[in-house]
Amino acid sequence: MRRLMINLKHLVARVVGTWGPTCRANAGSIVAAVAFLVPLIHPLFRPVLGPPSHLTWFAHVLAVALVGYHGGAARGAGALVASMVMVAAGEGFAGQGYWVGADAITVIALTTAVGTVDLLVLAFAVWVRGAEARRRELSAVAIAALEGAPDAVLLLNADRRVTMANAVAARLLGTGVETIHGRLIDELTGVDVLAPRTRGEPGVMTRNDGTAFPAEWKATPVGAVDGAPDAWLVAIEDCTKRVQQEHASRRTSALAEMGQVIAGIAHELNNPLTGMLGYAELLAVESSLSPSDREMIDALVHEARRAGGIARRLLQLVRRREPTRRSLDLAGLVNTALKIRLSGLVGHGIRLHRRIAADLPAVFADPDEIEQILVVLLVNAQQAMVEVRGGGELTVTLRRHGEMVELRVADDGPGVPPEQRDAIFEPFFTTKAATVGTGLGLPLARRIARAHGGDLLLESNRPGGAVFVLQLPLASAVPAVLPVPDRAVSGDQTIPRQGRRVLVVDDEPAIRDTVRRLLERSGFAVEVCATAAGAARTILADHHDVIICDMRLGSESGSVMYRSVVRSRADLRGRFLFMTGDTLSADVERFLSEAGEQWIAKPFELRELVRAVTAIAA
Repeated sequence: MRRLMINLKHLVARVVGTWGPTCRANAGSIVAAVAFLVPLIHPLFRPVLGPPSHLTWFAHVLAVALVGYHGGAARGAGALVASMVMVAAGEGFAGQGYWVGADAITVIALTTAVGTVDLLVLAFAVWVRGAEARRRELSAVAIAALEGAPDAVLLLNADRRVTMANAVAARLLGTGVETIHGRLIDELTGVDVLAPRTRGEPGVMTRNDGTAFPAEWKATPVGAVDGAPDAWLVAIEDCTKRVQQEHASRRTSALAEMGQVIAGIAHELNNPLTGMLGYAELLAVESSLSPSDREMIDALVHEARRAGGIARRLLQLVRRREPTRRSLDLAGLVNTALKIRLSGLVGHGIRLHRRIAADLPAVFADPDEIEQILVVLLVNAQQAMVEVRGGGELTVTLRRHGEMVELRVADDGPGVPPEQRDAIFEPFFTTKAATVGTGLGLPLARRIARAHGGDLLLESNRPGGAVFVLQLPLASAVPAVLPVPDRAVSGDQTIPRQGRRVLVVDDEPAIRDTVRRLLERSGFAVEVCATAAGAARTILADHHDVIICDMRLGSESGSVMYRSVVRSRADLRGRFLFMTGDTLSADVERFLSEAGEQWIAKPFELRELVRAVTAIAA
């Protein structure tokens, strides 16, 4: 018996497993068939129920409705005709029960009644079928539109749970489409999306993994009729790119404003630097100087020139012009820079070790820019070692490596933490106090190195120190270029200077004084003037072989004064030598090009000035 029950159980399971899905898929057809055949048993109930047994024919209404709903109007019409035929045949053969036919009037009346009701129900079923088809079509279009929307779209029910979400919403919120349904929107986004808010400034949402992102959203009620909405349609816009673009725009604007400030500062620095360099060069030619005094004066001249180079590089940075590069003895530049800074290093308890290879080939570089990089590396190493240990060991190595020359600056300070290795080359990143560092040294140094065709790298992060490596290409590896003159002046240097009259126009007393002293020592007769108006009167009233004029004379302009005097005296053309601290300015460049006069950039060396004045005096 037990064996029989087990076999029966397996048989039932197989039958259900085989036919169950088919039966479920055709449930409407099965119900329609049953409803269609039920009236055939009414003759059995006729003797007992009497005329009410005829009502079983109206079971066809359900069958016709199901056929019309699932199969359409044509099949529904077929079912209606079949129903009427069955009613007429059934009543004609067994309308009175037990195969005793009904009279003709009863057959006609009952067939007509059932057919009429079938027709009405069929029409309604076909209408419902069409309405649902249109609804499904609209739903498909709406879903396709939502899926194709660039923003995230979610549909919430009255309980604030997600009933539908497009793929964009799933990606934005960091979850899958299949797992987002049924979840509370507040849990998904971390905000109350249904709360009133003012659009404009993005809010902050959180993803499934807890990360935050800027977003704007709008919740629209759906199906609200004098009460709470049946659903909510929520659209979410990811504002990450927009916020990044706004930040980048603000940063670009700030950098542009800073560039204007830097250009102004660099220009103004050139005036005192010109005076400093002039006085230092005048002192350097004094024969009474002791060797130690002469060494200090030479150092002062070198530093003034370097400061002028820094000002020019700042202008190049904001004016976007290329520096002048040439074949450079890097070993000589490094030795000179280390010699000047040796006393400062020793004073801070730092021992310097130099390992410079012999017979190093020349590199193709701008000496001022390379010295700037070296100074940045030395100052950073010094500050790092002094801050931690009060001193340390600094090793500067210069060697050839393939088609490059490598300058390595190694210290035994605290080193660079791993998380800061990339950040140290980003503008404005600094680990120093606001009064010590600006975060521009290393980024500018790397930019200069890469502009030269080399690079600046942090080689290692060993315990107790860091090694920075500057790589520069060999001069032999760079395509040959035509030599570019350092200044825009040239001419015959053998012209007699005695008796030549020079007018110096500059609003800086130190520049007027140093230029006057040098030119008088060189044999020129010099007159000075501080204003453009005074200079114009002097120029038009007297004869001068050379007129040295600054481009900016306080609130006045040297170019305006020039145009005024040459309109009155055309013979003054070719006698001007302009001085400027910003040769990269578009206005200055345009004027110098149109005027055709010679010029010299501040800060200048006095021998350059003498060469220029001598050339114009011809």
